[in-house]
Amino acid sequence: MVYDRVGKPLSDSAFQNRWRSAVMTRALESTNLVERFTEHELRAKHATDVDAAGGDATANLLHDDKRTTDGI
Repeated sequence: MVYDRVGKPLSDSAFQNRWRSAVMTRALESTNLVERFTEHELRAKHATDVDAAGGDATANLLHDDKRTTDGI
């Protein structure tokens, strides 16, 4: 769940608006990315990077079960 500045949960549409304006626009402008990505893809990339560095992606992503992290 993502919250606003006063602690209220963001609606799905509010989150998507913030994602597009804050994250995606900056990423496309400041890198050599040519394709948009979702917050789910970013989270999956993070898990892959944590595993590659020898960390525990399951614990890092606060999953109770490794099958959740692995997408099984």
